[in-house]
Amino acid sequence: MNILEPSFRLEQFPPEIDVYRVPHDRMKQLVSTITEKLPEIQESINFDSSRETLLEATLEIIYSTIWELKTHEIIENTVIMTRLKERMVARKSYNQSVCNCHEDSDLVRILDLVEMTYSAPDGVQRNYYWQNLQEALYIFLDDFLPHMEEEENTFQPLLNEFFNYEELKQIQEIVLTQHQEWQDKVTSEKSLKRFKRDSECSDVAVESASPDDCFDKLPEEIIYQVFSFLGDPRDLLRAGQVCSRWSKVSRSPQFWRVLPLSSWQQGHWSWSPLDPELLIEKDDGVLSENLTNFYDDCQEHLKTIGPSVRKLSLAGSKLLTNVSLRQILKLTPNLRELDLSYTNVCHSAFCKCGIEFSSLEKLDLSGCLYVTDQCVQLIADTISSNSVCLKWLSCSGCEHLTDKSLYHLQKFAKTLHYADFSGCNRISGSALTQFTRDCPLLRMEDVSYCSLIQDGPDPLTANGCQNMDCEVRYCCSNYQN
Repeated sequence: MNILEPSFRLEQFPPEIDVYRVPHDRMKQLVSTITEKLPEIQESINFDSSRETLLEATLEIIYSTIWELKTHEIIENTVIMTRLKERMVARKSYNQSVCNCHEDSDLVRILDLVEMTYSAPDGVQRNYYWQNLQEALYIFLDDFLPHMEEEENTFQPLLNEFFNYEELKQIQEIVLTQHQEWQDKVTSEKSLKRFKRDSECSDVAVESASPDDCFDKLPEEIIYQVFSFLGDPRDLLRAGQVCSRWSKVSRSPQFWRVLPLSSWQQGHWSWSPLDPELLIEKDDGVLSENLTNFYDDCQEHLKTIGPSVRKLSLAGSKLLTNVSLRQILKLTPNLRELDLSYTNVCHSAFCKCGIEFSSLEKLDLSGCLYVTDQCVQLIADTISSNSVCLKWLSCSGCEHLTDKSLYHLQKFAKTLHYADFSGCNRISGSALTQFTRDCPLLRMEDVSYCSLIQDGPDPLTANGCQNMDCEVRYCCSNYQN
């Protein structure tokens, strides 16, 4: 039986999107294990030689259990909470509980105390470390179950609010996969006997050890956690230059899921993209000499991290050329979200380029004045018929599009949930009506189109044009006589 197999309990959320359910069931099993083992340690702490094996075996169980709890925190921080924070920041929302999750964890100190209890040279020191360990464990156990309840009752509803069904399914899959991978790693690498052997080897070589040797002995999962706090991607890249081990960690896929390149281009070095309209306001039209090769430099990094990228934003960039875009998209084949809004992208970026998307779900072409029917056709061709999953599409302000574009977009009819054709006044109402009828998942509340189209689909329910009174996207109403 898989150790992460869930136990039966009352469901608050559909199980396929409840990201806490299965790992929390496992964590509660681990907490029960610790509670059961504490009296055994107490009984054997003042052992005679016959009880030494029992004490070591009991401490070993506690040690591996605490390591698994620690990796649980790491997974929650990197896979769940980091994504939730980024999504809430992008939507200008704030929650103190989200910001401080796992900030004051004492598990590393508990691991140190287990190691000191295990390796104590005599009964006096062993008793001293055991008393400290016992106190730390009881404090942790008192807080841990309420903490998990807070995550289930506070964070899961927030995840449901800020992520859609498919995104939550994907997060759950990653969480379970990483739990199994980390558990295997703990089983094979984290043991007190190995710690003791490494400590003895370290004692022999302590006089010749250099500071670099200390960093080499730092557990990899701790390095991952430290790196996860780096808010500036440049710091992550600099850290990767320290040594080969740090280079490997710094290029880990979990750090490079989101790339807001146009925000970085304008000096906003964070993992959260700026609003495209703010980027346009910031752009003064003058290209700094040290920025002209920005996207060429990015391509060097994308050669190693490109396949890890899931969300790419180039919104509002005036530096982006179609040649650079073509090369970037070749290096990021696993994108789920692509934002090209307010750029000068045209068909040449996709012409005979070898770009192929396997899982693109969201495409934003808002305000792209040079997007034509040919460009839409070429973009559609980059997605294999066997991997169509596009759900969200905006062509708002793409004034050159005609009914031909709708013909090419029929490829996505079965998966499309949202479509914005505001400002596309050359598309006919009859063609748009037929297109929306062919999209079974597309609700009219999630459809927008030019207000001048008199015979468009369900005008009382559809959103109408989203470009009226918008200064940065084309609206045909602004050009009426």
